[in-house]
This record gives sequence, structure tokens and C-alpha cells, in this order.
Amino acid sequence: MYELNAEYLTQLEELAVGIQDSPALAAYLNSEEEVDYNELKSNFEPSIAEIYQDVAQNSPLQLIALEQVLMDPVFEGLFLPKLLGYVVLRGNVNNDFKYIRPQEHFKDLILAISSSPNFELLRKRIGMSVQVGFALCSDIWITNVLESIENKRVKQFFQNQKNEKFVHLAERKLAYSRFLKQFQNDIFLSAEFPSTTGELVVFFPQLKRFLLSRVDKPLPNESLITPLSEFVINEDFWGTVEHQEIMFIFGLFFETPEIDRINLHKTINKIRTDKTEVFSQRSFSILLDLHQDGHGILSPDADLRLSAILDKTMKDELAAYYTVVDKIHKAGYTNESVQEEIRQFHSKYDGLSEINECLRLTVSQYFLKLIKSIEEQDYMEFFGIFTQLFPTYQQIFNNQHFNMRIREAAFAYIDRLQDTFLDKRGRDYQEVKKFVGRTFVELEFVTEKEFVERFKTVRKPKEV
Repeated sequence: MYELNAEYLTQLEELAVGIQDSPALAAYLNSEEEVDYNELKSNFEPSIAEIYQDVAQNSPLQLIALEQVLMDPVFEGLFLPKLLGYVVLRGNVNNDFKYIRPQEHFKDLILAISSSPNFELLRKRIGMSVQVGFALCSDIWITNVLESIENKRVKQFFQNQKNEKFVHLAERKLAYSRFLKQFQNDIFLSAEFPSTTGELVVFFPQLKRFLLSRVDKPLPNESLITPLSEFVINEDFWGTVEHQEIMFIFGLFFETPEIDRINLHKTINKIRTDKTEVFSQRSFSILLDLHQDGHGILSPDADLRLSAILDKTMKDELAAYYTVVDKIHKAGYTNESVQEEIRQFHSKYDGLSEINECLRLTVSQYFLKLIKSIEEQDYMEFFGIFTQLFPTYQQIFNNQHFNMRIREAAFAYIDRLQDTFLDKRGRDYQEVKKFVGRTFVELEFVTEKEFVERFKTVRKPKEV
């Protein structure tokens, strides 16, 4: 765990003094009424939230330490219900929607809430968080937590949060998804960097998720450069798939000072030299995973950033791949000489290989971005893509998955056109209909029957 900066500690100490000396707390202690506690909340929770977001954005590795401070009774349980939601969602879950490892911080927070003098008020705001959290935990873990709660009435409350419907995977998955949506715009993820090979395997899933969340937003990541650099040069980790994946994330998505970039360059190319074939195979698995699951996170800028770190004089597949990808990003995928290089490169490898799939996904990103950017009135530009550019790549790749990705984006645009041009006798509508009936049928995006069905259906304009 990373210690909290002195600046944050000072702010929290001052806030704690302010809470304890406040007329709002005095009024609540005198009346013990919920309305007075809500007044205390409205006076101080915004300040706690402000400190929390400052730490979450600028010093996220210190979040656990911050949360432990906020569990102190001097804060009167303020912000703990919100914190509980964050902690429940921070733990990584497996395909069975169970935590990958026990969540001791979750336990600490439950015990802090259970022992709070203000528990009767806090319990009204934590039910769903506890239910979802318990659904993700093992029965043994929950039993151990409940045994730590001395107050029988409080223990009974938590026992009642074990919802029987969550024994079913589908219910757990649905509950988790709905709960996550409530916090989708909040920043609360944190992680630990491993110091041993044993910790590397245990900490890796949450560390990876955390790092990708930082670049997906994007967020300021200066505080992560030093621990990432120290992680990269730790020779105990070299050669492991976990180290290579974190090293790639660092190289792809983080702007680094020169010394850290040099260390990353030396480390990557040293491991490549020692384990050439294994390193290349892993590389394309990592890149493919980022392409498929990263919501477009693997951008041209990211590719170029990693490419600049790699030694492309080495005669391996990674160097060959990034030599072509550099040309795609710099000269453009519409360039005929680039298209020919792509054709030659693609033909060297099995069509279903990961290296070729990465190449196809790189090109498809450009198609998808272009199609999405075209305004409805500029549909002639859209037509040009499928009469000139797309057929070239359809022939180069000869890959159904590539075709279907572009097809899906293409019909999303056609939907937009049909929602815009509603007059079936109008010139625009007829142009669109003629194009789909000719070009999309030829490209096998649609059958004659599907074409007829699409254009005989009366479409209503979407509500704004």
C-alpha cells in the first residue's frame, strides 16, 4: 500500500477538526434526528468528495490509504456509503462473477460501517452495495466477516443482505452490470505493483485493469511513471507474460521522460533477443486483446509510440509488423504502395494468424472512423468508399470477420440515411436505394431478398 501524501493528510486533519467542531454535528448529537445528520452530510461530504477525486485523478495508488483514513470515526461515517460502492467494484471478478481473490479492504470497510455510532443512518444507504459485494464473495468469506461483528442487530442486517437469487450466475452478472452503470463516470480504481514473482501473478489482473482505465479516460498519469519504470527493469519479472503485457501497456499508452523511455527500449529489446519467438507470439496476443477489448484504445498514436521504442533492425515478426503498421499510420491506408505492402505482408502468414488479425484490425479502425465521421448529406463520399477503397481490402484480406466489421458500420450509416431521407420518391432516398441494391449486393453485404425487405419497410424518424 502507498502512503498518503502529507498534503492530503493535512487537508483531512483540518476537515476532521471542522466536522467535530461544527454546529451541524452538535445539532445532530443533540437531536439524533436524520434531518440533522443530512445537514452534516451536505456541509462536509462535498469536501470529502473533492479530496477523494483529487487523489483518484492525480495519486490513484494512494486511494487505499485515503479510504482507511476516512474509516476513522472522527469523520462520522460521512462518504462511507459512496466508498462502499467503489470498493465493491474495484475487485476483479472472474467469468463466474466471483472475486478473483479475497477483498480484505471490503471487509475493513464493512467493519468500519458496522461499528459506526451512525450505523442506523448509514444502513439506509448501503443495502445494494452490500448485496452485490456479498454476491461476488464466497460464503466462507462472508461468514468470517459476520463473525467479526459483535452487535447482534448489526450482524442480522448484514446477514439479510445475502440475496438468494444471486446464487445464479445470470442474476449475479445482471446485478453487477446494473451496479457498475451507477458509477461509470466515477474514478475509483487503484492497484498495487508487485515486488515478488508471487505477487506478480496475484496483482496482475487488477493492475492491468487499472492501467487501461487510466488511459481510456484519459487521466493524468505522472504519478505512475516511476512505479511502472521500476516494474519494467525488475529482472525477476523478465520473461513472464504478465511482465510483457504491462510493459506493452506502458510503451503503448504512457508518455515517458527520456530516461524511462531508454530503459523501456533496452528492456524490451533485451528480452526480444533472448526469447525471440515466444516474445513475438505473446506480442500479437497482447495487441489482439487490446484491439478487441479496448474500445478503440489501441490508436495510431499508441502504435507509433511503441514502434519508436522497438529496434526494427531485429529480424523478427514484431519488427516486420511494425514496419508495415508505421507506413499505414504515416502514409495512409489509401496509399497504393502501402496497400501493396499490406498485401505482400498479409500473404506471408496464415489468414487466421494473430499477426494478420492485428493487421486487419488496424486497417478496419480507419474504415470505421471514416464511416462514422461522414455526415448524412455527404453520402456520395460514403458511396466512394465501397466502390473504390473497400473492394481493394476485401480482395487483400479475403476475411469474413473483416468484411462483417465494415458491413456493420456501413449499415449503421445506411440506417442514418434512411432515418434522414424519408421521402421514397425523393432523389436522396432513390440514390441510397440504388446504391445498396447494386453495390452492397455485389459485395455480398446483403442478399436481394434482404435488400427488398429493408427498403419496403416504412421507417419513422427517431425521437430526439
